[in-house]
Amino acid sequence: MMDNPVTSKPERGKTLVLVLTLLNTVLVAAISALGVDATIRANQGNRDSQYFAIQASGSLIQAGYKSDYDLNTFSRWLGDTQQGLIAGYSGLLQQAAGDQPGFERLTLESQIYQAKADKARSLSVFFVDPAYAPAPNQDQPDFNTYMSDLYASSNALVTKQNSASDAYHHWSSKSDSYVAILTVLAVAFFLLGVAQMAQPRIRMLFSIFAIVVMGIGVLWTLILLVS
Repeated sequence: MMDNPVTSKPERGKTLVLVLTLLNTVLVAAISALGVDATIRANQGNRDSQYFAIQASGSLIQAGYKSDYDLNTFSRWLGDTQQGLIAGYSGLLQQAAGDQPGFERLTLESQIYQAKADKARSLSVFFVDPAYAPAPNQDQPDFNTYMSDLYASSNALVTKQNSASDAYHHWSSKSDSYVAILTVLAVAFFLLGVAQMAQPRIRMLFSIFAIVVMGIGVLWTLILLVS
């Protein structure tokens, strides 16, 4: 009967170590699952970021070709219209000077320029599309609305790409942090292993150290979960 108190204390210490070891194992399993989830989310964010970056690049190239065509068509209309007016005015001057052949030649030239200008006008989005066509009290098309609409899709894709990139960095950072936490809990395993083999008094000391380390891991994990 006198040996029971002596033998019960070491056994209680070993039981505590076993319980802490089991608890630490559960923590490692849970944090490993969180780390895997964070890695998957980071990879998904990285893939989405690259996907939207490619789409945005293609959209910008397409917008560049479209704006080049639209602006060149408008410029052609403007140039042909000016040349037609100049030829028509020069023809009137030739007629006033009594040069009838010169008047007829310049009139024909003016008509050719005007026909080219009418063709360019029929192909120009600045006159065909009511959203950009000049208002009755305006001389120029609505270039601001045109440029805004032209790059609206590209800007939306860039916004998605930035969001996906931010998600990648966020979850990648969390994944790295979970790896660091697992390293901390590995130290707790080491302390518990030493405690299991140590003398009763030393066992309790190493168990306390292990509890502190596990507490750090749990606190760090909670901070990551709420961030």
